[in-house]
Amino acid sequence: MSLDAGSAMPVAPKSGWRRLLAWRFLPINKLLQTKWMQQVFPKLLWLVVPLQYYYAEQLPAGFNRESYLPSAALVIVLVASMVCVAGVIAIGYPRSEYYYDAARSLVSSMLGTWAFALALICLSFGLSGWSARPSDVIQDFLCPFEPGPWIRIVCDSRLVRPLLIYLIYALAGAVLLTILIHGCARIKAARNKDYRPLREPNLVVVVIAVAALMAFFQWLITATNR
Repeated sequence: MSLDAGSAMPVAPKSGWRRLLAWRFLPINKLLQTKWMQQVFPKLLWLVVPLQYYYAEQLPAGFNRESYLPSAALVIVLVASMVCVAGVIAIGYPRSEYYYDAARSLVSSMLGTWAFALALICLSFGLSGWSARPSDVIQDFLCPFEPGPWIRIVCDSRLVRPLLIYLIYALAGAVLLTILIHGCARIKAARNKDYRPLREPNLVVVVIAVAALMAFFQWLITATNR
């Protein structure tokens, strides 16, 4: 069987595990290259204001019901912190020809992951809202009334416990964000003419950065309201 000079060899489909490994990167390019997604997704970030207010109200020694302005201010500080942290990380990762592209990729990924993680936390509190005071479902699962000796060390730590819980929420949020972007990308829509592909960040790097920031701000909320 002969091939013409201009013909291309057939591309073998990726195996299942290779397709799964491809999901280790957040699909920011699919988000940025679709016009309506790039316009709608940033506007949806405004939903984190009421979510942050509800979340901060449920924390032990958290905000009270009249803390509208502190909640809005906290969201602004959180967004600014994520931009700064992403800017620092972008100095070395992901490797890109332009620093702005690396920072833009990380900022978009971190904000989206944070929004989904925050929504999941609020959903957790909402599902347990039948009790006298809503509780965190993940925390109740990891730290029962009588935890084992190893998990007790984690549950008794004011630093490790929230970090582990937020790692779980951030990972779930990043996976949901990835699924949503892949699903929305299937909709035929206009493309951005000025779109330039970015180096997509690793999901693990984004999850760790978001979880660390969320754990720090939980400590900040509870420490300043004691």
